[in-house]
Amino acid sequence: MVYPLSFDARINQQHNRYKIAIKNLGKGKYVGERIFASGTIGFAINVFDRLNKANNKNGIYSLEMLVNGKRVYYHDLTTFSFAESKYINLLIDYEYYKKYKSRFQKTHKVDANKLSIYKDLHNNGKIKIENGLNYTIEIVARDFHGNTSSVKIPVAGKESNSIYKKQKDTTAYKIVAKKFQKFTQENVTIAFPKNTFYEDVYLDFKVYNGIAKIHNPTIPLDKSFTLTFNVSKYSEEEKKHLYIANVQYPKYPRYQYTRKKDSTFYTTTKTLGKYKLLSDTKKPTIRLLYFKDKQWISNHKTLKVKIADAGSGIKNFRATIDGKWILMEYNHKKGILTYNFSDKKLVGSKHIFKIVVSDNVENTKELSATFFKKQVN
Repeated sequence: MVYPLSFDARINQQHNRYKIAIKNLGKGKYVGERIFASGTIGFAINVFDRLNKANNKNGIYSLEMLVNGKRVYYHDLTTFSFAESKYINLLIDYEYYKKYKSRFQKTHKVDANKLSIYKDLHNNGKIKIENGLNYTIEIVARDFHGNTSSVKIPVAGKESNSIYKKQKDTTAYKIVAKKFQKFTQENVTIAFPKNTFYEDVYLDFKVYNGIAKIHNPTIPLDKSFTLTFNVSKYSEEEKKHLYIANVQYPKYPRYQYTRKKDSTFYTTTKTLGKYKLLSDTKKPTIRLLYFKDKQWISNHKTLKVKIADAGSGIKNFRATIDGKWILMEYNHKKGILTYNFSDKKLVGSKHIFKIVVSDNVENTKELSATFFKKQVN
């Protein structure tokens, strides 16, 4: 991918990012299509590594870029602190990743990026293309053991006559990155601490049909912001079942940890997008697996139940056998709880299993079952 990084930059007569077609020459060598450009441009590459006889994709160790044989960009992942990990969102094309779930690593450094992985940067990896000159851009990827792959991209400097008019922002919600900002519309308030954003931005903020649209999730944030709903119009009974949900994908709303205080519900998040108050009045479901009430299960090594909640999601559960707490392992993906009978020796052959499951708005479901099990010495 190649990007225009200056106002006068053009790539094939356009001021848009451009996805470059590449051809595999074999033995780790690739060549990209020739592009025509002017102004300051930057590159990014989708790259991964595989182990011998393995299909899973792994990360690479280092990435290097040379312009006409001279290194202008290099980073490696020898080490960086956990506190820096949020800046990975600036290393990749975050907008493209959020839209297409594909990671392009930039070979130019964004000014706000504080990762300590960079070395030998020239103009932060940004390339100034002069009219009439030809360039060979080579990007080299290495794994931990020094295996390399590289792609060469020919670039011809050619001034463009196309006129680029930057679209004017017309929103009333301008974010100045270095300042605290707070906006309210109808029953919704959003508050951004200073330096929540990496740069100034005009925010698209509106409330319609109960949905608070806070820009879109293609912009990475450095800090969490606070989203508050005024719920004074709801009764106390209704409030018990309300929660804040991310509804960016309406068919799959996601519970957002909701704090409740008098007539306001609020949450903190680092994800922009659409949010809404939803109500959950349904109790979780519990289903016994591989045995029924009053059944002999002497040969069973484990006891399993499946739990689910169609609304706000499971918050907690507590299981007992004969009134004593037991540890059940939770497979979140499958919604299955498993108890291993080897954990504790049961006394007698008749036992009562009981489980209580609650969702995130305190709807609670309880299930009891009797099982019989001979003790094996």
